[in-house]
Amino acid sequence: MNIIRTFGYFIKICKIINYLILYGLFDKFLRKSIVLSFRNFLSKKSNIERIEIEKVTNWKNKKIILQNLSLAGGNASRLEILIIASLVSSLNENENVLEIGTFDGKTTINCANNIKNSRVYTLDLPENENGKMLDRKEEYLEYDKSLINSKIRSNKKFEKFNNIEQIYADSTIYDFSKINFSLAFIDGGHDYNTVKSDTENCMKHIKKPGIILWHDYDVTNPVGIYLRSISKDIKIYWIDNTRMCISYIN
Repeated sequence: MNIIRTFGYFIKICKIINYLILYGLFDKFLRKSIVLSFRNFLSKKSNIERIEIEKVTNWKNKKIILQNLSLAGGNASRLEILIIASLVSSLNENENVLEIGTFDGKTTINCANNIKNSRVYTLDLPENENGKMLDRKEEYLEYDKSLINSKIRSNKKFEKFNNIEQIYADSTIYDFSKINFSLAFIDGGHDYNTVKSDTENCMKHIKKPGIILWHDYDVTNPVGIYLRSISKDIKIYWIDNTRMCISYIN
């Protein structure tokens, strides 16, 4: 049975379960468990294995500084920010970070707080970008359009940080060779083609050994569909209790 047919059956089962929940005939927590089990199954079938947080990086004797953790839609979770900050703190001096998708800068600041004598390059569309200026505006997902148009994007407070460099550009046409980076956090456009472009650019230009993180992973959304399409060629892990995937690039 191929993945498309399996997914079709899964959607039908979810509709039946939702109907049963509506009439009080099915426990919503059991539904959540079934959905998670299916996602685990499909990820594993695509060679994307779950990885425990303890195995993502060395947590011993870590001193991590976190701030600005009041979250809005579009932010990484507190646990995800903690994991990113820990990975960044493990980098050596002069090993830089690239973030694609600045939004309000919360992840950016927490990277800058924990990096060693290096820089955080963070790339985002211009703040006056409203989805009408770029040739590829029709490709934006509705979720991305809401984030692009959000006033929260102007809440960045980088004045106290001399190790953050804000870049305003469309990541699909930006020249990544201008940046020296050893860790990339991909959280920009969530449509398939943008995730593909961002990933290929990071793979091509990252300093090896390096680390690539993807945010908003779900096996059935465009991020998940793309990652599953490359998971036979690149070892990718899904970090427990998060919507992040990670790959160690050698």
